[in-house]
Amino acid sequence: LLLAWTVFRRFYDNRRGHRRFMKAAIALGVLMNLVLHIHLINPIIPIAPADDNTRQFHGWRDLGRHLNAIVDNHPSDSGYFLIANRMTTVAEIVFYTGNRYIGIHLFDLEKYTFLKGLDKLKGKDALIVLHHFSHGQLKKYAPFFEELSVIGSHDYRFRNTVIDELSATILLGTHFKGIDGVP
Repeated sequence: LLLAWTVFRRFYDNRRGHRRFMKAAIALGVLMNLVLHIHLINPIIPIAPADDNTRQFHGWRDLGRHLNAIVDNHPSDSGYFLIANRMTTVAEIVFYTGNRYIGIHLFDLEKYTFLKGLDKLKGKDALIVLHHFSHGQLKKYAPFFEELSVIGSHDYRFRNTVIDELSATILLGTHFKGIDGVP
């Protein structure tokens, strides 16, 4: 933007049509940005909730509250960590639970080199948030825990519409065994 402004000022500033074009482009950019920000807070653009891409910015606080309620109802002596099958979900649930949980994507561990291994998580319980749940996923996560069970679900609502692709099933994995020796 700064480079474009510098080129415009140097070569086109004195031409009347170019000044009008630049003013119109800036006004349109500011207007579109303003409309998008208003739509994020209070949807005003007539788009079906399932097709509205701003839906991804809503609902995480509710999921965080739901996970905190589950932790309150299922106390753990060893403590909890969080697992999800999407990187975005991992980040959002760690942030919106408001606690200092470690959150991981169990099958994308190269992103967690800062943890220097998962040995410190052994013996802890995990809340697992899975989108598009199937019993195949249950079998996929079961070898990592002594016990694994479905304890609830969370319907992701956006403008009073359930968005299936963002809704999740919540599992409780007790006593994490680690990743050593698990295929």
